[in-house]
Amino acid sequence: MAWARKDAIALERLTKSPYVMDIYGSCGTTQTLEFSAYGNLFDWMKLTRSKERSAPSPLEQLKFGIQLATAVADVHSINEEEGWVSMTHND
Repeated sequence: MAWARKDAIALERLTKSPYVMDIYGSCGTTQTLEFSAYGNLFDWMKLTRSKERSAPSPLEQLKFGIQLATAVADVHSINEEEGWVSMTHND
């Protein structure tokens, strides 16, 4: 259950990022998050591999890459004004 708490804290701290879902509440292993009508990148890739969705165009791939890199940068800059990193991950 420690992972659920860590996820909730990370999402709460990253609400200013447009590339991270907003969290509205957390209790135990349950989280209330914003709805995403488009799913997530993992679902997109899974549907593409199973041929249920067409492969992303080169421009879409570029947009995905920019959004992912920006989200990682947002994680790394949570405490930028204090000059230290308060969150790390296996990126």
